[in-house]
Amino acid sequence: SSIEAALGLTAPLNTNIHRNDQMFSFIASSRGNGALAYSAYFTSGVQLLKTLEQIVRWKFGSFERVGSLLDFAGGYGRLTRFLVYAMPPDRVWVSDIQADAVAFQQAEFGVNGFVSTPDPADLPCDRTFDCIFVASLFSHLPSTTVHAWLKKLYHLLRPGGLLAFSVNDVSRFPVGLTMPETGIWFGEASEVASLDTKDYGTTFVTEAYVREAIFAATGRNEYRRVPYGVMYHKDLYVVVNEPAPDFSSLTFAYLPHGSVDYCLWTGQGDLKLRGWAVDFSADSAALRVQIFANDRLLRECTPCVHRPDVRDQYGDDRFLHAGWECSLPLANRDSAQPIVVKAVSAGGQQSLLYAGSIASLEPRGVVDLCYWTEPGLLHLGGWAVDTSGGGSPAEVQVLVDGVLRQKVLPFIRRPDLQQHFHDDRFLYASWECSLHLPDEGSSQIIVVRTISATGEESPVYTGSIAALERDVFANSSVQHAQLSSLQAELDRRLDYIQHLESELDERLGHIRHLEFELDRRLEYIRHLEAEVARKNAALADLEMRIRRWPWQRRRVSMERDHRYPSHPQSPHDEQR
Repeated sequence: SSIEAALGLTAPLNTNIHRNDQMFSFIASSRGNGALAYSAYFTSGVQLLKTLEQIVRWKFGSFERVGSLLDFAGGYGRLTRFLVYAMPPDRVWVSDIQADAVAFQQAEFGVNGFVSTPDPADLPCDRTFDCIFVASLFSHLPSTTVHAWLKKLYHLLRPGGLLAFSVNDVSRFPVGLTMPETGIWFGEASEVASLDTKDYGTTFVTEAYVREAIFAATGRNEYRRVPYGVMYHKDLYVVVNEPAPDFSSLTFAYLPHGSVDYCLWTGQGDLKLRGWAVDFSADSAALRVQIFANDRLLRECTPCVHRPDVRDQYGDDRFLHAGWECSLPLANRDSAQPIVVKAVSAGGQQSLLYAGSIASLEPRGVVDLCYWTEPGLLHLGGWAVDTSGGGSPAEVQVLVDGVLRQKVLPFIRRPDLQQHFHDDRFLYASWECSLHLPDEGSSQIIVVRTISATGEESPVYTGSIAALERDVFANSSVQHAQLSSLQAELDRRLDYIQHLESELDERLGHIRHLEFELDRRLEYIRHLEAEVARKNAALADLEMRIRRWPWQRRRVSMERDHRYPSHPQSPHDEQR
């Protein structure tokens, strides 16, 4: 209802989601709660629509003046479910390499469709379009197919047609990895398990690489780049099929962006909410976060909380204090009641950050480990907590194909969770377990749920083992790449340290030789000091003798005079 009101929809929103929708599974695995994933999934679709609407308004004036629009590589219709309210479904085409995704969109939304192919030369499409939107393809392609797909899609445009596509820019390149000189980096990991990762992985590019690819595909250099133009995550590139397109009038208004991280009931019975919000068009302090319940504004706050993680994510110092927190003194502690959280810019632009129940925002648990340790033995891990009160740990139950296979209580210390949630209930919230399965196939459906002290069940994960393995890997693939790069750097530095140790040992040996030589010379100096002391003593004795010499001479003279009295001396005597 909140989404329908925000978009002004005249008909109920189709909320059916295909069981194989990888984007929904990816969001669910990252948010850790199915109900919360619904809100994130639908609100991201609204953001895609508003992004496309700005580009269409610039080129055509409105969706009404677009004769045909192709949503290429659109998956299971995250955008299409909203697009059909902006323009007639019979003017919308969808295409994806997954045949069931195209069939699902055709059946649910009444659009046209055709199945894509790995090789662009084999694409079964004999018509052209006024507008082609590619929200998530070039961020997954290797260098061998980027140019081919860009050229193919451009040639599907009518004269004056518009092509808008997104990429992962190098500004979001993981720390620790090195961008090749070619300007494109490709890693074999993605959220679509059915596709060969050699053909569909994770790609980062530089603007220079995209510029060269656009020129190779179109023969022209004109394009427009919108940094963070697609959901504050990917860069948006716009190309027009005409000789000299004028992009000067294309003004892109960034929508407020953010998230509701979680909410927790305090000991006083208040509801504490925490999240973040940013606005590329202005300072985040100009944003207002509004919280509604039953269409009534309950609280309004301004981002001011220190969030270096948000600043680092977008590389913008304006977002250093993008966090917000507030408490709601609700009349009753009912987690089933719905709330709506919006971010409103200074210019009045609104974005829906969350729409759903309070219970969906209460952190219950996440599965962040899933791998086979040996044939028939599956290892799982994650965290879970009972936030309903009492401080009792939540019991974690694992069911495979409807059969309960394992129960476990959280017991592993997690100070990072305690610090993140500012709540001691999360200190020992981590769990791990292994379960023996008769069938080693990863297609089995696994259900992970928590049971509170009052017996309340909360879903943590529902889906195939393969999807869980893929989601866990997708969430950590970049970290694995970073760790590999950091390991290589660590090995290099260890080699350098070993070289320094060898150099140090050599210098220590030289120092020990110098110390030996110094000891030898000090011994010689002590010998010289002893010799000097001996000669000084002899010299002192000689000086004493010299001092006594005049007295001895006088005494001898007096004795001589006494023995030989004086008498006149003859000249001969005096001479003698």
